[in-house]
Amino acid sequence: MTPVIRQLNQENVDAVYELGIRESAFCFDRNQIGFWSKEQLSAWFNSPADICLGAFVADKLVGFALVAVHSPTKKATWENFFVKPEARGGGIGQYLEQALRQRLKQKGVLYSHFLVSHGNIHALRYFRDRDYKECGLFSWFSF
Repeated sequence: MTPVIRQLNQENVDAVYELGIRESAFCFDRNQIGFWSKEQLSAWFNSPADICLGAFVADKLVGFALVAVHSPTKKATWENFFVKPEARGGGIGQYLEQALRQRLKQKGVLYSHFLVSHGNIHALRYFRDRDYKECGLFSWFSF
């Protein structure tokens, strides 16, 4: 089924939050919840610089892409790119990726990057198969 891809808004904060807190890959610090707070999501969805897209099937959120765009440098950081496990394999990620790349181009983004965990073999294969450039191995630090 073809998803509807659209900008996320305040009505979507709870749905994105509920999907995000269930995904262990979004945990960046063992001592705290790893996903964004509802307040952070709400502010993000109002940001004119950033890109926050949702993939909807039958009016239900099945995926999202949250991207921070630094306008002065034309650099974008893909913070979260997610499709619900039960919705994977049907092309939803491809539709979401295509819409995201189109928005990045519209914003004049020159450089875009994201991190993929070494254990996420499906995502690694997905991006490698689409000729994304792998730029090295990294360690995540936080304070």
